[in-house]
Amino acid sequence: MALGDKSALDSNTRNSYSISGASHILAVSGLHIGIIFQLFIFLGGRKYSVYTIILSLISIWTYVFLIGLPASAVRAAIMLSAYSLSLAFHRTGLPLNTLSSAYIFMLFISPLYLFELSFQLSFLAVASILLFFTPLYTLLPIRSRFIRWAWGLLCVSLAAQIGTLPVIVYTFGRISCYSLLTNYIAIPAATLILYIGAALILFSPLTLWAPIAPVAAPLISLTSGALTSITQFLNTAIKLISMLPGASIENVRISLPQVIGLYAIILLIYALWRRIDKQKSPECK
Repeated sequence: MALGDKSALDSNTRNSYSISGASHILAVSGLHIGIIFQLFIFLGGRKYSVYTIILSLISIWTYVFLIGLPASAVRAAIMLSAYSLSLAFHRTGLPLNTLSSAYIFMLFISPLYLFELSFQLSFLAVASILLFFTPLYTLLPIRSRFIRWAWGLLCVSLAAQIGTLPVIVYTFGRISCYSLLTNYIAIPAATLILYIGAALILFSPLTLWAPIAPVAAPLISLTSGALTSITQFLNTAIKLISMLPGASIENVRISLPQVIGLYAIILLIYALWRRIDKQKSPECK
């Protein structure tokens, strides 16, 4: 999960994650890049100072090169770099413009990215979240912080599904019926795993320093135990969800023209929402 390397996963585990709709947490994405960025911002002491931003950018690009420049990680790194520079120079920009710039830049560097599934799903997911999260989130006015968090996670997951489902069905012929439920377990657990994994890497060199090695060793053991426990919990939960009745609809076949038609319908729905929203705004009145 930390390096996007799935070679050690057995077929049963891969299948469980696929059926439950949790495969996306195994691929390096914005979640990984964002955690690394925030970690170095935190260690820098001064939030969003030029020094900490530069250190964070060096770290995330080192990480992206280390794991082999996967399309989803490159996209996240480019977008976060643009966002960081806008903070450093006190400027703001539209997220969709940043996403479009990352899309053009990546295809300019390597046009073959266009045919990679990870590239397609990464951009479709982010674009769909940018377009549909706000309309979905504002449907329910919620005051409770916990319920607001739960509703926000549901809206993010649903928005991403809107943009990626046609391509997923076209490629894999499968619809994961419990993917929205799965994200309530998978995303918090994956976040904890990545943070604890990063902490383990930071603590490990302390064992080489004799004065604090006796304290560092138990700390690393405790951290490793927590990491193992959360990972086992996640794998067990994913397996149980994949075994639920109706966990997935298999052998769904759609053609490329049907995929294009589905995206046309999605864009028409978004355009209709925008038109209705403008008619309700005070400026239009």
